[in-house]
Amino acid sequence: PLSNLNLNLDVHRFLSTKGSSGFSKDLGVEVNLVASYKPMKEISFLVGLNRFFTGRFFEQASGSKKNIDYVYIQGQIEF
Repeated sequence: PLSNLNLNLDVHRFLSTKGSSGFSKDLGVEVNLVASYKPMKEISFLVGLNRFFTGRFFEQASGSKKNIDYVYIQGQIEF
């Protein structure tokens, strides 16, 4: 709806190419939602909301199936 706003949704799956015997190679899936906004020519903002859905490997290695959430905000001023 806004020409100066962009939204991106990315999904990444992580698999190990090597591993210990008895451990899954499924590391997990990461989903990223990133918004970039440029209200003026010299100013821009980037906001990311990410979730890493831990795979079977983490459950086997640590006993936890807890997912990981993280958020970041960046601002840039160009002179």
